[in-house]
Formats: sequence, structure tokens, C-alpha cells
Amino acid sequence: MEDQIPELEKATDYLNGISDTLNEEIRIVNEHFKQINLGIPCWVKCTDTLSIGYAKVSGQWGVCIQENNEKWQFTDAPRQWRLALVEFLPDLIKGMTEEANKYSAVIVSKIEYLREFNYAMQEGLKNDRTIVSRGKKGKEKA
Repeated sequence: MEDQIPELEKATDYLNGISDTLNEEIRIVNEHFKQINLGIPCWVKCTDTLSIGYAKVSGQWGVCIQENNEKWQFTDAPRQWRLALVEFLPDLIKGMTEEANKYSAVIVSKIEYLREFNYAMQEGLKNDRTIVSRGKKGKEKA
């Protein structure tokens, strides 16, 4: 048994080292996403209970994992889930692209609405000023 402890320590050191490398690679992915500046959450269902996403979790935006209703930054999630979901990153990028396109379409429709709204307000104010001006003229004549 005495010789098994050093073997376990060696295996654990290696496991933790390569796990740190995996987390560092995800940090680089997060830096790329930060440069893209999406700013909207996106989740992709991977299994019955697990999803990978890009969202603001624990106060920061990044690649995240959700299990049922619990969410973690990717690097804080249980190791087995990180390993299971890392290969879903291309699906996440596809989902993020779809979300960006959906939000863009909504924003365009809201811009059109606001332009019509502002035009109607401007026209209403023109008419209101004319009425007020006429009212003042009428009072001045009286």
C-alpha cells in the first residue's frame, strides 16, 4: 500500500496539470468571444440534463455549463461535464450566430417602429404649435 500513495499522487498531479491546461484553453476561447462582444446569452442543449452556453454567470460573461437549473462558468463546472461538453463548442458558435441574427432582426424592427413613432410625434408637435400659435393670435386680437 505504501507504494500506491506515490502512484496516486503522481496520477493526481498529472490529472490536475492537464485539467489546468484544458481550463487555459477555455480562457482563450473566452477571450475570443470577448473580442466578438456578443453580449446576449445563448444556451445549447447537449444531453437531457446538460447544456453549454455563453452567458453571464457569477458576474462574468463566458462559456458556461448548465445542469438542470444550476449554472457554472465552464472552468468551475465538474470535470466530467467539462470533458463531455467541450466538443459542443461548434454547436455553441452556431447557436450564438443564430441568436445574433434574431436579435439583429428585432432591433431593425424596433428602429423602424421608433422612426415612425418619432415622425408621428414631430408631426403632432408641428400641428400643436400651429394650434397654439393660432390661439395666441386669436387672444392678441381680442
